[in-house]
Amino acid sequence: MAVDGAGNVYVADTRNGTIRKGFPAPRILSSVPAFGFNGGQFGFNLTGPAGRAVVVEASSNLLNWQPLWTNTFTFPSALNFSGSQSSASSARYYRARLP
Repeated sequence: MAVDGAGNVYVADTRNGTIRKGFPAPRILSSVPAFGFNGGQFGFNLTGPAGRAVVVEASSNLLNWQPLWTNTFTFPSALNFSGSQSSASSARYYRARLP
């Protein structure tokens, strides 16, 4: 197992004679002004590997997730997500994942 400077993880798969590459997870930037509620909508900025897609999903129970938004990371800017229905539910959870 090895990690490069960009955070990619490499694992030797000796059974299949190959090296597998894993990408770092997207990060929610909580230190920027866009994190939190603005005009009744919850939002945050994301960073991740350039050229990779990211999916933001929402759930009211942490079991069933619904995709809300898909975008592609570019370098060096962050992506800004704003949940248009964040005020419609008292319990709404968000996650970002690389497909």
